[in-house]
Amino acid sequence: MKTTTEKTRAARLGVPAQRSQGSRKGKRAWRKHIDIDDVEERLEERREEERVLGTAVHEQPDAGLFTIDTTGDENVRRAIPKAKRQLTSLAILNERSAVPAVVGMKRKPASVSKAEKERLLRTAGRTKRGPLGSHVDGSEMGKGSALMELSEAVKESGKYDVWGNSLVDADMTEEEELPETIKPKPVKAPKLSTPREIINVPAVEAPHAGASYNPPLEAHQDLLLEAYKVEQQRIAE
Repeated sequence: MKTTTEKTRAARLGVPAQRSQGSRKGKRAWRKHIDIDDVEERLEERREEERVLGTAVHEQPDAGLFTIDTTGDENVRRAIPKAKRQLTSLAILNERSAVPAVVGMKRKPASVSKAEKERLLRTAGRTKRGPLGSHVDGSEMGKGSALMELSEAVKESGKYDVWGNSLVDADMTEEEELPETIKPKPVKAPKLSTPREIINVPAVEAPHAGASYNPPLEAHQDLLLEAYKVEQQRIAE
């Protein structure tokens, strides 16, 4: 408890804190326990000075750090034109760092622009621009080449009115106007015989109403009478 109180008091008074002494036997232990906080702090201060001023403070000339006012002219401020308000985004970028950004390889300015060079090459007939930006000799153009002149179909494209009737004959019917691939084809019936021609069995006659499981009395008497007549006719024969 006493040690913690002494460390807190030392930190409050600004007394440098004492780091625990670790083992420094070997490179790995030395790198792990060596105290380089003061070096890192100084390097960070140096980077901050470069971001704000462009260089370190001790490298700045006196004229860049101090100004001596000898005249005290009050009209100077009125003569200086008012600067336009800077965009917030640009102000943030300018305050972030005064060190110029890292640029890549500088290209030498061409005396002749690329478009002018291509125009001169086309005029001389030496090369032509092919697919994917490749240079192709104009004498190699032939049948099947992608550099051939435009066909008549391409030149005439956009001139034909699809919905116009200028090329349609008045005597043509609707089916004649349709192309061969759109005309409806006749439906062919399958070569099969009809079911009525196959069935030769006569229809089954419905039984008499008196032969039912629970027939009416009159229907049952009629059925008995018919059976009696059939039996009488059989006996008579």
